[in-house]
Amino acid sequence: MPRPSALATFTALLVLTASAMHGHSRPLAAQVSSGQTNACVREADRLDRVLSESLASEEADLERVLADVQRTRQRFPELVAPCTASLAANEIVVLQILDRVREANSLSEIVRERYYGVMTPNERADFHLNWGYALTLLGQTQASTLEYVKAAALSDELDPSIASTVLLYAALTFNEVGDPSRAAAYLREADSTARANLETEGVQAALGEIELEHAILYQQEAQSSDAPASLHQKAIAAAQRALSLLTDDDFQSPEQAMSHLVIARSEMKLERYEQAEAAMQTARPLVEFAKSFTPYVEVERWMMEGELANARGLGRESREAYARAISAAREARLPTTAVQSLLALAEVVEQQGDNAQAEAHYREAIELGEAIRQRLGLQDWSLSASDKITAPSERLAALLARQGRAEEAFQVLDGSRARRLLDLRAQTAARESLPESARAELDGLLNDLDDVRLSIPGASGAERSALDADATRIQTEIAALSGFTVQSPAALDIGALRDTLEARQQTMVSYLVGRSESWAFVVRPDTLMAVLLPRASEAEIRARIEGIGVMWQDSGARGASGSGPMTVDPAFALPALEALYTQLVEPVAPLIGDASGLLVVPGTQLSTLPFGMLVKPSSEASTADYASADYLIRHMPVGTELAATLLTVPTGARRDGSNLIFGRSTFETRADLPFVRAEAKRVRRALSSPVLRLDADATESDLVSQLGTADIVHIASHADADPDFPLYSQISLTDDPNDPDDGTLHLYELQDEPLAARLVVLSGCSTARGRALRGEGMMGLQYAVRAAGAASALATLWPVDDRATVDIMGGFYDHLASGLSKDRALQQAQLDYLNANHGMDASPFYWAPAVLTGDPAPMPVAPNPWRGIWGALLGAAVLSAAVAWWLTHRRRVRV
Repeated sequence: MPRPSALATFTALLVLTASAMHGHSRPLAAQVSSGQTNACVREADRLDRVLSESLASEEADLERVLADVQRTRQRFPELVAPCTASLAANEIVVLQILDRVREANSLSEIVRERYYGVMTPNERADFHLNWGYALTLLGQTQASTLEYVKAAALSDELDPSIASTVLLYAALTFNEVGDPSRAAAYLREADSTARANLETEGVQAALGEIELEHAILYQQEAQSSDAPASLHQKAIAAAQRALSLLTDDDFQSPEQAMSHLVIARSEMKLERYEQAEAAMQTARPLVEFAKSFTPYVEVERWMMEGELANARGLGRESREAYARAISAAREARLPTTAVQSLLALAEVVEQQGDNAQAEAHYREAIELGEAIRQRLGLQDWSLSASDKITAPSERLAALLARQGRAEEAFQVLDGSRARRLLDLRAQTAARESLPESARAELDGLLNDLDDVRLSIPGASGAERSALDADATRIQTEIAALSGFTVQSPAALDIGALRDTLEARQQTMVSYLVGRSESWAFVVRPDTLMAVLLPRASEAEIRARIEGIGVMWQDSGARGASGSGPMTVDPAFALPALEALYTQLVEPVAPLIGDASGLLVVPGTQLSTLPFGMLVKPSSEASTADYASADYLIRHMPVGTELAATLLTVPTGARRDGSNLIFGRSTFETRADLPFVRAEAKRVRRALSSPVLRLDADATESDLVSQLGTADIVHIASHADADPDFPLYSQISLTDDPNDPDDGTLHLYELQDEPLAARLVVLSGCSTARGRALRGEGMMGLQYAVRAAGAASALATLWPVDDRATVDIMGGFYDHLASGLSKDRALQQAQLDYLNANHGMDASPFYWAPAVLTGDPAPMPVAPNPWRGIWGALLGAAVLSAAVAWWLTHRRRVRV
C-alpha cells in the first residue's frame, strides 16, 4: 500500500475538499430543514479549520478535537448531506491519527452505506483512500488494495490534483505488494495527468510526490550488486526535482523528509559520505516534525542511519539504528518495513560474528514475511508475495550451511520456494471438493474473472483501474466461496524426498545463489550435503551467463526495443558454457556420478539456464565445436524442478485419460509454421488413438473442454511470454466463432483449469519463460500447467527453431513409447539430434531449449496401429515442408 507518509497528504486533501462536500448541500430527506442544513455547513467549516490547525498537535489536543467532531455530528442524526459526510470523514481522520483504527474502519462502513450517494467523485476518491489506509493498518491487504484501486478508477472524473494523487497511490500500492509492472503503469498515468495540468492548483505539489516515487523506484532498481551508478544519479536528480515542486506547508514535510533520505542513500551508495551526511542533517528535523502523524518517515530515517553507520564501519551505531527502525515499524504497524529492518539488522549482526542473534532475527523476519504473504492471498497482483520470505530464508540457509547444518539449511531454503504454485494447487483442490451448487456459482465467477482479465490489456486510465478493482473483488469472492486460505507449509520430509529420488534414480542439486557466495545442496538416497561453490557470487554467475550470447543479456532477452521479442542468435559461446560447468557442476560432480539422472532446482537466478548444455572442459587445449563438445547431456539425463517439496506432494495424475494433440501452422498476422503439421503427425505416430486437431480445428474452446480429462497434452503453435504481466503469457490457437473464447490460451486460464495429466508438452517458443519471481522461478506457461496439477511439463526457454523441434519432439515421443523415462527420452532425443547435425546446426540453440519439469517416470504408450502408414505420409509431409524451407533459404523460429 502507499507509503504511510501519504496519509498526511490525503488527510490534507480530505480537509481541503471537505468544503466542497458541505458547500453544495443536497439532503436526501425532504423533512430536513434548510436551517439545520445551514447549521451543519457552518459547523463543518469550523471543524475543517480546527482539524487543519491540529494535525500535528499532541494527543490530548486531538482527543478534544475528536470529541468536538463527534458531538457536532450527533447534532444532525437525520441529515444525509455532504456536510454530514464531511463531519464523518474528519472523524475518521482523527481516529486514524490517534491509532484507533478499528473505530475508523467501522465508521467507514457507516459512511459508505449512509453518505456515499451524496458524495462527489472527489469526495468518493478521498473516502476510498482513507478507508484503504485504515484497512492497511488492520492488516487487510486485499481489501485495502481494492479501495486504492477504486479511488484510481474515478480518476477521469476528478480534479487534476486529486486525479494525480489517487493514481500515484495506486502505483505505491502495487509497488508495495510486489507488482512493479502495474506500479509503473499507474505511475506513468499519474505523471502524465499532472504534467498536463501544471497550472491547476495543487498539481505542482502532486507532481513533487510523483517525482519522489520515481526516485524511490530508481533506488529499488539499483539494489542489484552490479547496478550502474547512473541509477543513483537519476534517483538524486528526481529527489531534487521533487523538493523543487513540494510545498513548504506542514502537510508535505514527510515528502520533503523522504526526498532528503533518498538523496542521502544514493550519495552513500556512490561513497560520497559528506554529501550523504549533509542530506541527513536536513532530513532529521523534518522527520522529527512529521513522525507524529506519519510514523513511516521515522522508520526510514533509522534505516538510513543504520546503513550509513554500517557503510562507515560503525557496527554498534548501526545495530542501534536498525533496532530503532524495527521498533518504529512495529509501533506503526508496518510489517513489510519491519521485515526489511529485521533483515538489515540480521546481516549487520552476522557480519559482527553473532550468529545466534543473526539466526533469531532471520527467523523472525521469515515468520513476519509469512504473515504478510497470507494477507496478500492469491490475487493477480500478489505474484511476488513469496518474495517476502525468500530473502531472509536464503540468508538464513547460507548462515546454517556455513555452520555445517546442511539439512536445516536445505529445509529453510526449500520452504521459501514454489509457495504460490502449491497454494494454487490447494485452491484448485478446494474448488473440486465443493458441492455442485457452489461449483456452479464458482464457474460463473471464474467466467466473470476471465472476461475482466481479457479486457485489462487494452484498457488504460480509469477503465484499467475499474477492471483491476473488479478482478480483485471477484478473486476475493472466489477464495471465500472455495473456503481456501493461504497457509504455512509443513516442513519438508527429507526421508520421503530421499525415497522418491531413489525410486526415480535421480540425484537432486538445489542451488542457492547469493550476493557474495553460492551453495549447492546435493540430495541422494543416502546423503544430503551442502557444497560451497568457489568464485560464485551472484554478479559473477550473471556475468558468465550473459557471456553465453546476446539472448542472455537484458537487451537481447527483451529485444532491441526493450519490450519486444527476444533477440534470436544461435551462436552460443562454448567457453562461457565451460566456465559455468566449472562453477556450478564440477564441485558437485563426484557426488552425482554418471549413473544417476540429475534433477536441478535452479532457483530464480539460474532458471533461464538449461544445465544439459553446459560443457565439461577438456584437459587439452579446447578445439571442440558444437557437434563434438562434451555437453553434460552426454553423461546423464537432466530434469528440473521448482522446489524439492513438489516431489513429496501427490498430483492426482490419471492414467486412463485421452491424448490430445493441438497444432496451428497458419496465421493471418504472423509467420506461418510449416513444420507444425509434420510435428503433430509424428507425435501422433507414437500415441494410441490420440485426438488430433490442426489449424482451423485447433480451437481454444475444444482444447479447454478436454484438458481436465487428458493424460497427455501436446500443443504446438506460436507462444508469447509476457515478462511484465506473466498471467498474460499466451499460446495462439484458433478462434471458434460459436464460442466466446478468443482463440488465445492465456496463462491465467491454464492455472485456473484443473489438470490431471501426466505430461503436458508446450512446443511453442519460450513456453517455460516468463517473469523471474524470487521463490517461484520463471512464471511461464509451463509454471501454469504445473500449478493446475499436471505431473510434468516439457516446455522451452527460448524461441525454438521450427524444423529442429520436429526432430526433438518426435524423438522424445519415440523414446517415451519405447519405455524410457521422460528425462531419458528427452536426453536421447537431444543426443539423436546432436549426432545427426554438424556446424552451426549442432548449436545448443537448436536442441537445448526444451526442459522437463516434474515427474520423469516412464509412461509407455501403445503406438498408433497406423504407425507404418503415418510414417510414409510423414515422410511426404517432411519432404514437402523441407522444400518450402529450402525455397525460402531460412529456418523459421516460433516467435
